[in-house]
Amino acid sequence: MRRNGRIGRVSRLGTALNVAVTVALAVAAVVLVNWLSARPGVRQRLDLTAAGQNTLSTASLGLLSRLEDDVRIELLYRDEQGPAMDLERSVMQRSAELVELFQSESNGRIEVGQVDTNDVEGWKETQRRLKLRGFENGFLVTSGARVAFLRLPGDLAQINPGPPSPAGYVPPTLAAFTAEAAIVEGILDVTQDSSLRAVFTSGAGEPGLDDVEGERELGQLADALRAEGFELDTWNSALDGPLPDDTALLVVVAPKGPWPGEM
Repeated sequence: MRRNGRIGRVSRLGTALNVAVTVALAVAAVVLVNWLSARPGVRQRLDLTAAGQNTLSTASLGLLSRLEDDVRIELLYRDEQGPAMDLERSVMQRSAELVELFQSESNGRIEVGQVDTNDVEGWKETQRRLKLRGFENGFLVTSGARVAFLRLPGDLAQINPGPPSPAGYVPPTLAAFTAEAAIVEGILDVTQDSSLRAVFTSGAGEPGLDDVEGERELGQLADALRAEGFELDTWNSALDGPLPDDTALLVVVAPKGPWPGEM
């Protein structure tokens, strides 16, 4: 009887240890998943819902809870015929549903829309801002003057093109759906606080900022700098004194006269 009681205690102790180890491993798994979801280099998004519907990670929800700037996310999509379009259409549909989740969880900070590609002049302006030579499907993320573009192949998804096969056409396949990480990065790109100052020199016949914006090439330069997060300013050494300490970029455009020696 004493031996049987000892065996019973050992059995109960083993069961308790198994339960404790299982709980510890489960907690460690949750902590590890949350830690990985916050790593900027980990772009593979896991969908853990049984129905396969998009859900937002803890890291994304944390970003949205801290978001202080208004953000607009616009769908840029044109349905075309082609071998890869069925797959791209599926990726865009899933990405659009994901954007709606970001909007619903943003406490009104995120607005969702669609770029009107039938507006010829507006579309030309969009192409210029995004530096697009042709048409690309994706999302346009803007906040104030800052803009980021999320391309369908490369940002929203990693797509493997179908390899050539003597047996016939092999369709492309989805290697990874990375839209959530891309959307988070796009929001951070247009809302992060680390703004930079680009200073245009003046006082030696250079065009002022108003003149820059009035010329096509220089206007594109000003727009591109703003899109990269720069705040634009002018600097005349004779009037303004030393160059501001927070200057990240000094821009010199066609001076027509010599600068003062101290400049």
